[in-house]
Amino acid sequence: MQGGLLSLRSGGGDFTASVLACLANDDPATSVIASGTPAGGDGFWILVRGEGCGGVGTYDEGSPSQQGSRDAEIAASGAACP
Repeated sequence: MQGGLLSLRSGGGDFTASVLACLANDDPATSVIASGTPAGGDGFWILVRGEGCGGVGTYDEGSPSQQGSRDAEIAASGAACP
């Protein structure tokens, strides 16, 4: 997953509005080339999740400091990986 840092920050950490693209899905490669250049003063965030670890991976940290569910927010974005 790739998204914009400014929109993530302005949305209070809600990933729904900041997701830009699914960079790869079910890809055995250990690296992926992200395309595009963020606008001046912005940046990209990139999240990965493991697969084959006893079920579907997660974007969530599982720590008490995490606000909301990244999995649910990313799924609601319309640009989530299938």
